Amino acid sequence: MTIDPAIQPKLDLIRTITQGVAVLMGAVWGYYTFVRSRTFKRRLDPAISGSVRREGSSVYVRVSSKVKNIGLCKVKLSQKGTAVKISSHTPKESDGIEAATWEHLETASVFLKHAVLEPGETVNDEVLIAVPTVDRQVFKLELRLISKRLIWNNIEWNTISIIDPAETENAKGD
Repeated sequence: MTIDPAIQPKLDLIRTITQGVAVLMGAVWGYYTFVRSRTFKRRLDPAISGSVRREGSSVYVRVSSKVKNIGLCKVKLSQKGTAVKISSHTPKESDGIEAATWEHLETASVFLKHAVLEPGETVNDEVLIAVPTVDRQVFKLELRLISKRLIWNNIEWNTISIIDPAETENAKGD
């Protein structure tokens, strides 16, 4: 089958336009998928919990940290800045509403053996911290995760949990 030479330039123009539209659509899809979509962003789901144990005159706080990589790309954790911070508050009588004042007790490094989190990977870490004994003490646990970035500013995830030993003791008695 032969094509009429008069129609050939028109067919070439249609083919060129069709290819250009296909390339443009591919570029738009690529932009949406990799730049606008959060699918390929670094996403972590951190969690922190703890429990208090009294042994004679000593008080120990067991801190359990957990992080899951819920994104589709690996995340590199920076050991500098990634830590658990524990603070305490001793409730006292008050005439009105006041914000709790927290006293910093200790900062401990976590996830030292986990520099890279693969997609879907979950890692746990536990720390045992001895704290000064005070009657009726409440603890605040803060988990801070820092991800390395090659060029500039790092990404940070934070989560907080408050432990009231009195609630734990009451739950055991029920």
